[in-house]
Amino acid sequence: MYRELEKAIEYSFKDPTLLEEALTHPSYGKTDYQRLEFLGDSVIGFIVSEWLFKEFPLSDEGKLSKLKHYLVSKKNLACWSSVLNLHNYIKVGRSLSKENISEHLHILADTFEALTAAIYLDGGIENVRKLINKLLETHFEVEKIDLLVDPKNELIKFVSKNNLSCPEYNVVSISGPNHKKVYEVECRVGEVAVTKESSSKKEAENEAAREILTILKACQTTKNL
Repeated sequence: MYRELEKAIEYSFKDPTLLEEALTHPSYGKTDYQRLEFLGDSVIGFIVSEWLFKEFPLSDEGKLSKLKHYLVSKKNLACWSSVLNLHNYIKVGRSLSKENISEHLHILADTFEALTAAIYLDGGIENVRKLINKLLETHFEVEKIDLLVDPKNELIKFVSKNNLSCPEYNVVSISGPNHKKVYEVECRVGEVAVTKESSSKKEAENEAAREILTILKACQTTKNL
């Protein structure tokens, strides 16, 4: 059942129940991935920090922290999850649509964290390091880091340079249980508005700022043609 996934992660589980648990969303009604997600968050943080420390020997703590902040963000972990096609394997309850699971970034990210924890428990940290290092080496462009990490600051610079209204951020809604809240945040610059969701208010603001910046730059380019 999981042969293709194990091929993608280049690891075969000795205890398949760990993989099963890592791919089970809380809505499914059985033992779910939340405990593994908790552990995976720390494992990923350690391996990413280690990789950055070795790959950027001349960078100071501030730069390394910026890079790590992006790499362990829900957005990036969801991207890694998509690279591995985890959305094809996640078990969800009737309250969620299996077909649209790839659109839920926080679920994709949580599943990736749980998967790393499952690999760690089943085969040790070296197997997790192998997977994450491969993803880092093939899906990380440091040149884009300023926009990726601090889009709100980049948006401020852009609107100031082009005499546009200052960005406004508003929380549209907060849903989910206390330990798993989902924030819906709107970013508005004049008449242009974008709404994004995330398990972190700050990350939702960043996502909205990043998209609205892309829209404004496109409008500016069109205007100059």
